Amino acid sequence: MTKIELKFGLLYAAATLIWISIEYLLGFHSTYIVLHTYASFLFLFVAIAVIYQGMKSRKEFHNGEITYGQLFLSGVYITIVAVLVSPLTNYVFHSFINQDFFEAMIRMSIDQMRMTEDMAREHFNLKRYTQLNIVFGLISGVVISLFTAAILRKR
Repeated sequence: MTKIELKFGLLYAAATLIWISIEYLLGFHSTYIVLHTYASFLFLFVAIAVIYQGMKSRKEFHNGEITYGQLFLSGVYITIVAVLVSPLTNYVFHSFINQDFFEAMIRMSIDQMRMTEDMAREHFNLKRYTQLNIVFGLISGVVISLFTAAILRKR
C-alpha cells in the first residue's frame, strides 16, 4: 500500500461522512426515513468514483504498466483504509451530527416494519451499524475493485 491508496481511502471515508450528512439534511433520517435505505445505496456511485480515481492514479503512477492484480489490490487497499476509518466516521456522525438517528430508525421499524422494540433496538445501534458498514464496505469495495481493475487494465 502506498500514499495513493491511503489518500483515496481517506477520501472515501470523508465522502461517506459527507454523504450521510447530506442524507440527514435532506430528511432521509427523519421525514423520508422510509427511503433511507434507497438513498444509502446511491452512495455506491460515489464509492465507484473514488475507487476508480484511486486505481487510475495508481495506473498513472506506473505509466500504464500495471497488472490486473496490482490494480485490483490497489482498490482493495483503498477499501481497507476506508473500512478501518468507518467506525470513527460512524461515531462522529451519530455522536455529533445526528444523535437521534437510531431512535428514529427504531420508531420507523416498529411502525412500518412491525418489528418489536427489542428487535429494533438490537438491529439499530452504533455497534451493529458499524459492523454492517464494515461488512458491506468490504464486500462492495472488493466487487468494485474487481470490475474497475478489468476496465482500467483494458484502457
